[in-house]
Amino acid sequence: FSLPLTEELMSPVTFPRGFTRSYLDGEVVHDDLIKKIKASFEEISSKSDFTIVEGTGHSAVGSIADLSNAYVAATLGLDVILVVPGGIGNAFDLLSLNKVFFESHGVNIRGVILNKVRRDKIEMVQEYFSKALKKLDIPLIGCVPYSDFLSAFSLQDLSKLLDAPFISGTSYSLRHFKHQRIVTISRTSYLKTICPSQLVITSSTREDIIEATIQLHKKYSKETNGKDLEGGLLLTGKKPPSKRICQL
Repeated sequence: FSLPLTEELMSPVTFPRGFTRSYLDGEVVHDDLIKKIKASFEEISSKSDFTIVEGTGHSAVGSIADLSNAYVAATLGLDVILVVPGGIGNAFDLLSLNKVFFESHGVNIRGVILNKVRRDKIEMVQEYFSKALKKLDIPLIGCVPYSDFLSAFSLQDLSKLLDAPFISGTSYSLRHFKHQRIVTISRTSYLKTICPSQLVITSSTREDIIEATIQLHKKYSKETNGKDLEGGLLLTGKKPPSKRICQL
């Protein structure tokens, strides 16, 4: 599924490296940025049943360029739903800080969503956070349960974090893993303990481990009528893998 809209339309203003300095030096004009934001919002909303405007971070993010989340919401005449970390005390403290900043811009907060709430505490958190919100006259819309899967790094995340290019498997860049394993042992010992959804971290010179992993995935697929072992390899070291290994 994909939206029939360009990335430029959905993200009319970005802050690339050096943007802040350019803005403060007067090389970027604030009115031009606002025109882009308004034009994009009007075009998207005119073609959509509803439009969600996502603010990055807290209410004041973007203030350095006079484009805080609160300012943009006020400029577009939008109400706001706040997403705050799961819990009670700390979550309410964060909500209170953001509430003040939004209200200073005349922005109405329509509700709160608690994110990453422990599943065994959802009912308790819903009960007591709703009580806390009553004095602010803001409803609790709901709780999003904590998910190990969503909290785990994907291959794409690791590639960016480590500045490590893909040798292969770019179509699986969003793959997550339930298990991570650093392999320094012998090939024989390694083969005894491989499991599904495992990220194997090993040296780029350990061709025996790399080949064994590839063979295991092929064998698993053959024995399960095409199912995927859903594993991955993260290779370390200064010396790149051989051409033969890259082809495999």
